[in-house]
Amino acid sequence: MGKVNFEALFLGPQSENREIFEKLLKALVEEHIYWRKNFHPEDSPSVTLQDQNRLDFIQTVQRMKDVLLRLSARLQASSMPFHSPRYLEHMTSGLCVQHCGKQILRGDEQAKPRD
Repeated sequence: MGKVNFEALFLGPQSENREIFEKLLKALVEEHIYWRKNFHPEDSPSVTLQDQNRLDFIQTVQRMKDVLLRLSARLQASSMPFHSPRYLEHMTSGLCVQHCGKQILRGDEQAKPRD
């Protein structure tokens, strides 16, 4: 194998490698599903089609989807963009040495920057 191209190992700030990641994640999930299904093929299913067609099952699945989508939206709105080179550059350039020293010596909560 030749030189490792690190750009191929990450999703990319603009999701440039989206197709690669989607295919890999889908393949991993499918492999796991196949493994579980065939681990003990002699066992009967514990969740039946009848279970899956019950109203409470369908409502629970819908609620799970809604909660996960809301969680995703909240995380996107409030999380730091650690994946972004711009954010990383902003956080690592122009640091105040005095402030860094206070954080190290006194702890993060006590070393809030002053206005």
